[in-house]
Amino acid sequence: MKRNSEKHWLLFTVLALMIVGAPIAQAQTEVGQAEATEALGVPMRWDIISVTNFTPVTIVAGGKASAKAADGSQITLTGNGTFLSSGENIQGVTGGGTWTTLAPDGVTVTGSGTYLVTELVSWEEAPGTATGSVDKIGDGTLADNRGGLVVFRIRYSDGSRGVLVVSCDIPGPSGSPPTLFEGITASKGFVDFWNRVAPAGGVDGNRTLFHVLGAAASPTCSPNATTLCLGGRFKVQVSGASITGFAIPNTSDTGDFWFYSPNNIDVVVKVLDGRAFNNRFWVFIGSLSNVGYTVTVTDTSTGAVNTYTNPPGTIGSIADTTAF
Repeated sequence: MKRNSEKHWLLFTVLALMIVGAPIAQAQTEVGQAEATEALGVPMRWDIISVTNFTPVTIVAGGKASAKAADGSQITLTGNGTFLSSGENIQGVTGGGTWTTLAPDGVTVTGSGTYLVTELVSWEEAPGTATGSVDKIGDGTLADNRGGLVVFRIRYSDGSRGVLVVSCDIPGPSGSPPTLFEGITASKGFVDFWNRVAPAGGVDGNRTLFHVLGAAASPTCSPNATTLCLGGRFKVQVSGASITGFAIPNTSDTGDFWFYSPNNIDVVVKVLDGRAFNNRFWVFIGSLSNVGYTVTVTDTSTGAVNTYTNPPGTIGSIADTTAF
């Protein structure tokens, strides 16, 4: 009810501004900024966990989980990473791990390598309160433990792509509902490893966990209504005389900025990891406006800052392949 009331109040404010003659662009800016801020959510961590002791249950990072395809072939993954609890935003998405595939005989290795998370598809938190375990991943308490279901797009080291589903069923009488499963499923190319391998009592493996991250554990680059976080570490902002650049994320490497209306994109920015080619990160900027502005890109890992200026009256583009 509170969120609806806030939106209704914003709509009333926009109408009032228009009636008294305030610029429509200003009213659109107010609404767009509020909606962008609302959409971000809080940082979360996901893990495929390992249980090092079952009396009491002691949880650490670095576990393995498996799923099987229709013919009995299997994929086994390790991994962890971060995302934002809005479930609708690619910013703040990090993570990956290793993969191994086995033939239907369960012995013959058919492939192995690493994978990267490239996009958050959705996140849904499930009810449930954790009790009785020792958590060595979070802050030492169980208050930040969460059950739920997250869906990622991933890229494998052999060039194939897929989807990873991580599902956590908080156990116990106050835990998650029985409709929620524990473990992972994944696709790789056209193969869907849909049949998760369930965890077995007293045996390590096929378990997951989500954590709400505290401020100290938040991603180094914190996205907001005027900030993109690209490439997992680069903070991007756009500013100019009498304008503010409002951020719209597109992918983990690419995003847009608008000045006057979210329907009217003014700047496109892309940050790519080109280290495999020249040991540098690359910055590309496309201008869709002749307004003067400056794009500021900050490497939050090193503190290095680069600025790129579009002079008033020009429509330029940037291709900096030695940026960072």
